[in-house]
Amino acid sequence: MGSKRQLTDDVVRAVFTRVVAADPLPRSAAELETRLTATQGELMPRAEALIGTLEAALKGHLAVAKALKGNLNLALALVYSDLKVQMARLVHPGFVSEAGEWLDEYPRYMEAAQIRLEKAPRERMRDQMHMQEIQALESRLEARLESEQRGGMAPPALAEFRWWIEELRVSLFAQQLGTRFAVSPKRLEKRWAEITGRP
Repeated sequence: MGSKRQLTDDVVRAVFTRVVAADPLPRSAAELETRLTATQGELMPRAEALIGTLEAALKGHLAVAKALKGNLNLALALVYSDLKVQMARLVHPGFVSEAGEWLDEYPRYMEAAQIRLEKAPRERMRDQMHMQEIQALESRLEARLESEQRGGMAPPALAEFRWWIEELRVSLFAQQLGTRFAVSPKRLEKRWAEITGRP
């Protein structure tokens, strides 16, 4: 997550991007000045809303992190490991501006992780099966990103696919929370084929 200063800078950057640097981007100093004037009244309400979402997300993240630091049940070592990787992918220096509008979903992602931790001891085999499906998709995405990433920017469709995987995690591990849109392993396979041109 970084320092408090890094987080503050990240929030400012995220609000600026959402409010001022929205499409179509200003093409001149005059257009930027006009945009800044037009959006001035929007900045504080948007910042307050984003901070509210961020607080809920970080509260959930802390609860998951605490649970993962508790007494490690060796039978659940793979679940703990998978959740640690997921949490590190979601919360890191720069995550607020990187997540963009998906930050709104973070509280649900954190709640889904907590539900998974609570259910995993009773549903170990099912958890393992779902985890393998998720990890197969994540491995494919990471390999594709490595081969396609240029200048540190992921192609938009691939960047978005990462969030489809997060939604699938909710669907598989905490279905009762609902998802932003309909997801299933089959739908993600179809979307992957559309993005990459191959199954």
